[in-house]
Amino acid sequence: MSTPTVKPIKIGDSIILVGTYRQAGVPTDITPFTVTSQLRDSSGTLVLDFVVTPANQVTNPGVFSMEPAINPPVPAMELDVMSCDIQFVTTASGVVRSSQTFLIPFVAEITTP
Repeated sequence: MSTPTVKPIKIGDSIILVGTYRQAGVPTDITPFTVTSQLRDSSGTLVLDFVVTPANQVTNPGVFSMEPAINPPVPAMELDVMSCDIQFVTTASGVVRSSQTFLIPFVAEITTP
């Protein structure tokens, strides 16, 4: 099975990822979970932590967004493919579930400020 790759992100652009947590293919409320995610470079070095924000779980069950906790360190990201996954920890029991690892390619920005 190949590792999924998301659309490339241009270095310097804002990073906002949106996902949906599903159990047996059905979007599932993430209120009972603590959700975390990290981005690592090709050598496995931590580049940044994501802040995960759930959408309204009544109207959009399972939906969440992820943004960097800090501005990404651009030199560390230069033209690399980063690895990421999302971890869901059940608050009550501590059961851990992780998403499949996915790749995020970072590409050069053409137009600069």
